[in-house]
Amino acid sequence: MKKPRKPKPIHLNAVERAIEMAQKLPRRDQLSLKAFAMDSLERLRKGTGGEFDVRKLVDALNVGEELAVLGICSDANSRTMIQNGQDALMRLFLRHKERSSWTMKSDEMSALNEALFIHGVQLEYCSMGEFFRAQKTVKNKARQALAGNHSEHTKVLA
Repeated sequence: MKKPRKPKPIHLNAVERAIEMAQKLPRRDQLSLKAFAMDSLERLRKGTGGEFDVRKLVDALNVGEELAVLGICSDANSRTMIQNGQDALMRLFLRHKERSSWTMKSDEMSALNEALFIHGVQLEYCSMGEFFRAQKTVKNKARQALAGNHSEHTKVLA
């Protein structure tokens, strides 16, 4: 027996909702998201960062990967930069498990700088609807991955 679907929310003014979701992500939100990621990177760069910072950067780049799927900075070079940033975070996370150190290597810092630059461009050009859709997809993928339901290409930081 199939589980009944959760009903979608009903919006009193669907046109207003559609217009709102088509608008660009507000500048204050763009700046806040960029600053949050750069603060985490700066703490890691200084050697004062930790797992919280790594996980926040992983979240940011995962959203960036999904925005690329939606067509924002979706060229091969941009996708490669995002992937390189994700790989750098994975190496850092695994190295921490071995050595209990969050020290980044210079090539990892460069990869993260490039990936966060691309993500910043994405934030400037995405709509609110695209951002929320990417965020929702990342949450769903993370939930599935933690439950053991993920592709062979998915890397899970547990």
